[in-house]
Amino acid sequence: GIILAAWGVSQGVTIEVPASLGPLGLAIFTFAIGVQSGPNFFHVIRTAVAPLALMLGVFVVAAAAGLGVGRALGMDSALIAGTFAGAITNPPALAAAG
Repeated sequence: GIILAAWGVSQGVTIEVPASLGPLGLAIFTFAIGVQSGPNFFHVIRTAVAPLALMLGVFVVAAAAGLGVGRALGMDSALIAGTFAGAITNPPALAAAG
């Protein structure tokens, strides 16, 4: 694919991808992850309640800390959300933030 694209660019071929394909790609990615992990989801919830609750608590504390620091630095909500989503590198969160 890269070689073909490089050859096309060298020949002056330009292709514009519609902006609407970004959210569509994200939706397909999220759907594929859900389909793959869905059958095991409820089993994991039943067997690992304590670690999941601890992880949720850490996440909430981190989100509150990020919000507090962001407000103290005078950041708006979108910038705080984008910074937090970038810190956890979660593609759906990044898409929702920006």
